[in-house]
Amino acid sequence: MSSGDSLIFQVLRPMLLFGVRINPVLRSLDAQPGERILDAGCGYGYMVNGLSHCDYTGVDLEADRIHWAKRRFGENDKRRFLQADICRTDLPSKNFDKAVAFGLLHHLPDEAASRCVQELTRLVKKKIVFLDGVYTAFHIPNNILCKLDQGKYVRQADAYLSIVAPHVPKVDSSFYYAYSGVAKYFMMTCHLNTTS
Repeated sequence: MSSGDSLIFQVLRPMLLFGVRINPVLRSLDAQPGERILDAGCGYGYMVNGLSHCDYTGVDLEADRIHWAKRRFGENDKRRFLQADICRTDLPSKNFDKAVAFGLLHHLPDEAASRCVQELTRLVKKKIVFLDGVYTAFHIPNNILCKLDQGKYVRQADAYLSIVAPHVPKVDSSFYYAYSGVAKYFMMTCHLNTTS
C-alpha cells in the first residue's frame, strides 16, 4: 500500500462520506459479552472499538494495516490482530461465535469471494455480517465512489447474494447510506445456525 492510498483511505474518503455508519452492522451482528468475534479483513482495526466487550480477533492480508492496528489499539488476551489470507487460514474450525466482514468482498473476484465465504462458514458457528459498497441504478455519485474505491470488485446487490447465498442456510439483506447520504452500502446477515 502506498502512502497515497493511505492518505485517501484514512483522510479524504471519510471526509467526503462524513463517516461510514457502523451501528447498523453492530446491531445486526448482535455481539454478546464474551463472544468470540472474527473481524475478517479488519484493515486498520476500526471495528475493535464497537466490539470491546467481546473476545476480538482481527485478520487482514496487509501487513502494514495489521501493524498500524496493533500500534493504534494494542493487543491483549481479549484483542489480537493477525496477518493472514482470510480465504485460507489455519485457524481452528468453529473457533468463533460470529464474524463481521466490513468492506471485504468488493476486494475479491467472484471465485476468491466464494472461497472466503466458505472459509468463514468453516470458522464461525452462528452468524456472519458482510457489508460492502454497492452499485445501484440512478445513483450516479454513489456509483462514481464505487468506481474510485480501492476494491476493484464492487458489485450490484444480486451479485453479492449469488456469491454468499449458496454457502449459508439463511441470508437477510438490507441497504443503508453513509452519513453524507452519498455512498450506499449493502449488508448481508448470514445465519449459520437456523435452529436457535
